[in-house]
Amino acid sequence: MICLPISIWCISKSIYIVDCEMSTTILYSIIGIIIVALNLKFAQSLIGKFTKWMSNI
Repeated sequence: MICLPISIWCISKSIYIVDCEMSTTILYSIIGIIIVALNLKFAQSLIGKFTKWMSNI
């Protein structure tokens, strides 16, 4: 989470726009990857519960 304060500082100072854009892009891509990973884990657990429930019928 080092990128976030840097990008906020960049935006407030309006200096190093390229570095700021790069840091925010990296930050958003990391957040996106984390969200996708969490969604995959959640989906896998749901599928696992569903298959267990189906096998019990």
